[in-house]
Amino acid sequence: MGVILIPTLFYHFVAILLGLQRKKSLACAYLTSATFLWFNATGGLIPAVSKRFPDLYYLYPPVTIYTIFVLYFVSMTVISHFELYKFSIQRTWQTS
Repeated sequence: MGVILIPTLFYHFVAILLGLQRKKSLACAYLTSATFLWFNATGGLIPAVSKRFPDLYYLYPPVTIYTIFVLYFVSMTVISHFELYKFSIQRTWQTS
């Protein structure tokens, strides 16, 4: 359950660290995470797992909402890293 909040909290951390004003995107990120938390609590995110290999349980077949969550997780992480990269480039040019 805690994994669902990682990309949103990371994005929030980056926004605070860099002093960015991203109220609308943060609200949207928290709303999206709350939606995924609701799906997780109701059993819609991972409805069932099956044993595919010895000692490995796997979500098969993956449900659509899980695929959307993985894309959300990756995209928010990439966006956060991109904000850090942009800030570091701006700082490099300012100090040179």
